[in-house]
Amino acid sequence: MTSIRERLLTAIAARLTPVIATAGGRFLRQPVYRIPREMSPALAMQPRSERTTRSNQRSDRELVVRFVAVARETDSDSPHLIADRLLVAAHAALMSDTSFGGLCLGVTELNTEGFDIEDADGEAIATPVSYLFAYRTLSVDIATQG
Repeated sequence: MTSIRERLLTAIAARLTPVIATAGGRFLRQPVYRIPREMSPALAMQPRSERTTRSNQRSDRELVVRFVAVARETDSDSPHLIADRLLVAAHAALMSDTSFGGLCLGVTELNTEGFDIEDADGEAIATPVSYLFAYRTLSVDIATQG
């Protein structure tokens, strides 16, 4: 059986993949490599942490997921505009149904952590933003909603 966390991450990826493609980028789930020029613009999803609070037989869980928009300048757009376009599209998609079909209790945008600018044969930017996904499981079974 699949955990609620994995089902939620899969649902996030399924929702964002076509949206980011429409915005001109590609969606990457948990890449473990530096994103090369030919793969940008891209939005990378990185689950960061999970806090659990137990109450009776249930566990309330808060999953923090970081999304990083990576863009490089083109002849027509700055990397800032390209990254912003990806983040706007992702935010709208994430907030369109904050229950993710009943898997999630809610979604909260947490913060933008800073902007990394590189000079990699042209300007490049990585803009990270984090969201908190709240959900509940049984304390003894992370694959069963609580």
